[in-house]
Amino acid sequence: MSRIPKIVLLIESSRASGRALLNGVADYAHYHGPWSFCWEPGRLESAWPVLKSLDADGIIMRDGDRLD
Repeated sequence: MSRIPKIVLLIESSRASGRALLNGVADYAHYHGPWSFCWEPGRLESAWPVLKSLDADGIIMRDGDRLD
């Protein structure tokens, strides 16, 4: 049995665009997974302590502060 990749999601969900992105990632994982997710709704700076402790294979993020 192959190892399940661990993916960190740094995507805020307070806006419709963030929720749509999370739904898109979930749809992709449904067809191309399985993946294991760790969701951190905050910004990179606040999530950094958690990220350092994880053995993640990848990060998907959206920096909403820079998208106005």
